[in-house]
Amino acid sequence: MASTTSQNRMVPRPPTCFEYWTMHNSLQGHICHLQKQLSMEYNWRVQVSQELEDTKQQLSNQKHLKEVFINKEKEAKKELERLRNYSDAETLNASNIASQVRSNIKRRKKRDLQQDYEELKVAHIINEEKFNTELQAHKDKIKTLEDELKLYQEKCNTSLQTEENNKVQDEPNLSQEKLTAELNTEKENNEVDQNQVKLSLEKLTAELKTEKENNEVLQNQLKLSQEKLAAELKTEKENNEVLQNQLKLSQEKLAAELKTEKENNEVLQNQLKLSLEKLAAELKTEKENNEVLQNQLKLSQEKLAAELKTEKENNEVLQNQLKLSEEKLAAELKTEKDKLKNIQAFTAELQQEQRTVMGLKEELETLVQKMKDEQDALCTEIENLRAQLTLQLSTELQVEEEQEQPEEHENDLPQAEEMETTTAPRKSTFKRFRHFLGLRKPQRWKRPAVPASTSNE
Repeated sequence: MASTTSQNRMVPRPPTCFEYWTMHNSLQGHICHLQKQLSMEYNWRVQVSQELEDTKQQLSNQKHLKEVFINKEKEAKKELERLRNYSDAETLNASNIASQVRSNIKRRKKRDLQQDYEELKVAHIINEEKFNTELQAHKDKIKTLEDELKLYQEKCNTSLQTEENNKVQDEPNLSQEKLTAELNTEKENNEVDQNQVKLSLEKLTAELKTEKENNEVLQNQLKLSQEKLAAELKTEKENNEVLQNQLKLSQEKLAAELKTEKENNEVLQNQLKLSLEKLAAELKTEKENNEVLQNQLKLSQEKLAAELKTEKENNEVLQNQLKLSEEKLAAELKTEKDKLKNIQAFTAELQQEQRTVMGLKEELETLVQKMKDEQDALCTEIENLRAQLTLQLSTELQVEEEQEQPEEHENDLPQAEEMETTTAPRKSTFKRFRHFLGLRKPQRWKRPAVPASTSNE
């Protein structure tokens, strides 16, 4: 008995809902506080890293500006050296520079002018080489033609001699007349050949003459182009001097800008050093704070572990209680399921009744539609009857007006009154049918009321 009582005493009391809720809220608040501290620390680190990246970006921009100004200085120096080289009289020749349009020199940039200058120089050299090659080709042609003429003359002479020797050897018995005739024909042929050779020589001499004239014209053109180039060189030198002065001014400006940029860079570097020192000190303090926070987190984690252990034990007790409650709920659910089965059977019966009701409703709708169709047909018949009646009444009224006279009308008035008093008017079948259907007489069918003055008359 003592052991059982001690065991009962050792079993922890299950916490109430309020205690469990307060413990849960306290733990959640502590966790939220730690999360806020961690988020603050993370945000601070992000801010510090962003500032460091900004400073690095500024330094890289400053370095890029330095490189840009250094490259500009180098380009300016190279352009000065090129202009000096092209402005020297020793290195430049009038035959090696192409013509340049004066109006476009001032408008264009230095690099474009330099490129045009180099292109013109190359084109002039190419043209000069082309003319020289053409002259050399013409000279070679003339030499080859002269050599061909000499060879042809030699061949002709040798052929004549061989023919004469062969004729003398082969035909010793021929008569002198035949020999003289053949010699004359041979001489004539030779003269014709010589004339052809002379004509070809004359043609060649004429071609040589034209070639010489063309060469003279080309030489004159070259001289003129050289003179033009010399004048253009003079203008180019003047322009180069102007450009050199402009370059000197631009170099001075660039030097002043570089000086100011260097001073600004030094100021920025000093500022960056100070900011880096501040950031290093802040980082050091933040590291110390982080270490303190980590220690606090460790302690809080240990506390939470102990609390979680106790919570687990309490949860086990609660789970046992929940198992018992679940068994009870299972029994209740079983009874509820039986009730649901009965309800489902009842709902099935209701659905069948609803289906029958829906079928009846559809039959009613069809009957109503039929009644509406019959009413429409009756309305059309009624309108046709009304039209016929109106026509009959109008014709009867016209006939009565034509037949009646004012005297007869006065005599007939007392008789009509007597008839009205004695016999009551009987309702027509059309009116009775209309009242049976519950239809009203349209307003336009009603006749206008006869005024009192006319009735008295």
